[in-house]
Amino acid sequence: MYSAFLAFRWSDFDPWPYHAPLWAQYRSERRWYFIPLLVALLAKSATIAFGQAHGEAQAIFLVILEGLVFISIVVLKPYDTRKADILAGWLAVVRLVCTGLMIAFLPSLGVKAIPRVVIGIVTAVIFSVAVVVMFFNTVWNILQPLLSRKNRAPSPSDSSDSSALEKGDAPSSHSK
Repeated sequence: MYSAFLAFRWSDFDPWPYHAPLWAQYRSERRWYFIPLLVALLAKSATIAFGQAHGEAQAIFLVILEGLVFISIVVLKPYDTRKADILAGWLAVVRLVCTGLMIAFLPSLGVKAIPRVVIGIVTAVIFSVAVVVMFFNTVWNILQPLLSRKNRAPSPSDSSDSSALEKGDAPSSHSK
């Protein structure tokens, strides 16, 4: 939160590069979007830490919070690229679905053991798919600049005399 305060202390965002992870991935007009995410993260943490005696209220609040995060991503489209908006929306849906599935573990619902095990396995599989997707996303984002640099056509300054040599315009040693 202190970094968020430092980033907002002036009318423009703090140009100090140590605060850039807070807002650098968002569009310039949505740089403030990290604040609702920080508030949601703190609300989730407080709910989990202090709401242990009230499991039903805790589960409902967490589902509502994840739903609000998803709606904010869909409505505001805060990220630089459409792909990033889609990925963030998909991850928000994964969190929303898995948080909703956790409602089955409330003792007051009386869900039997076998269905709870199945729901737990389904939740683990959903989170595992999200981890695999994020792994490939990370690998792609690391390799993409390297691949684009390798496949980039050489600029005219790189091949200054190679085209002249191919056309036969090079001075020969026999022309003296």
